Amino acid sequence: ESGESRENLGDFSGAGIDEIEGPIPFVDFAESVSRHRFLSGFGKNPDGGHLLGDAVMTGTILVGGADNPDIEEILFPDTCPLETDPESILEAVGRILADEKRFTEITSQAKELAPPHLSFEAVNARLGEWIIELRG
Repeated sequence: ESGESRENLGDFSGAGIDEIEGPIPFVDFAESVSRHRFLSGFGKNPDGGHLLGDAVMTGTILVGGADNPDIEEILFPDTCPLETDPESILEAVGRILADEKRFTEITSQAKELAPPHLSFEAVNARLGEWIIELRG
């Protein structure tokens, strides 16, 4: 699945993109991600949703997320729009790379907006609402 998504974006060989394949210890993963500006969410992540939290935690911008589209768009609207158009997303990435101030604004805003959506308290509240709805 993820290979098919990348093919739609073109050839990135030689573009300084590291692809992590297979499971690795989380500490190694987080260190690798934190050395980069962007974390690709194109394709399906077997750990559904973890990339969003990883991006926020490491000060990285998620690009093309597909696991939690509503929240991903709130935290990273330029690079995770609900209507995914790869060309537009790549253009946004280019603009962000050229503007250090914009990069800092996006990562700071994501860290500020994340707790009401991603914290244990937020998830617990949503689960409580869901259970109440099920009980009708």
